[in-house]
Amino acid sequence: MPTRFEIERAVLVSDLPPGCRHLCHVLCIRIDAQANVILAAFQPSLTDLARDSGRDRRTVMRYLSRLERDGWVIRKRPPIALARKEHLRTQYAIGIPQARDTTPPGLEAAEPGPRGLMPRELGTPGPEAGGTTPRRSSVSSRSSEEDLNAIIEIIRERDGIAVGPEWAARVLEQITGARGIRNPAAYARRVIKGAPPGTYAPHQGPPPFTREKGFT
Repeated sequence: MPTRFEIERAVLVSDLPPGCRHLCHVLCIRIDAQANVILAAFQPSLTDLARDSGRDRRTVMRYLSRLERDGWVIRKRPPIALARKEHLRTQYAIGIPQARDTTPPGLEAAEPGPRGLMPRELGTPGPEAGGTTPRRSSVSSRSSEEDLNAIIEIIRERDGIAVGPEWAARVLEQITGARGIRNPAAYARRVIKGAPPGTYAPHQGPPPFTREKGFT
C-alpha cells in the first residue's frame, strides 16, 4: 500500500485536473500515519469535503466520480436506509491506480512493481487464494512472545478470530515497521483498536478495496 507521501507525489505528476488534484490532497490529509488508511473516525462527509476543498457539493461529487473512474479513489456507500437511521458515511480508500507510472523523473520507486489500491490491511488470504498477505521478515524471530500474545488477544477480542504467532508477528511488523517503539504491544493495541473492525484479522474471500468488489 503506498504511503500518503507517495500518493501525494503521484498526484503531482498525474494528468488529473487541478480540482481533482486538490481533492486528492484533501483526502490524503485524513490518512492515519500508523494505519496508512483513513480510519472510520476520520471518514469525511460530502459536506466536510466541500468545506475543506472550498468547492460546492455538486463540484466535489463530479471530482469524486472522476477520481473513482480513474482508480485514485474507491468509495463504499452505505445503504440509504442505514445511512439515515445510523448516520453512516461513505467510506473512502485512496491510492495510486495500477499500471500507472507516477514516479517523477529522476526518482526511482521505493519498491518494484505497480502500486495499486490494495491497502496495507492484513485481512486478506494468501497468494494461493488470489489475495495478498503481510510481508514476511525477521520480525518473527525478534518479537517477544509477550508482544505476539498481546496481538493475538486483541484480534480475538475485537474480531472474534483466533490467529497464530506467525500472523501476529506480521501484524506487529506492519504496525511498528522500523520505528523504535518502546512498548510495541501497547502501541499495536492502540492502532488495532483505532482501525476499522477486521482490518488486522484474516479474511476468507476477496481482498479488501478491490475495484471490482469495493470495500469488504
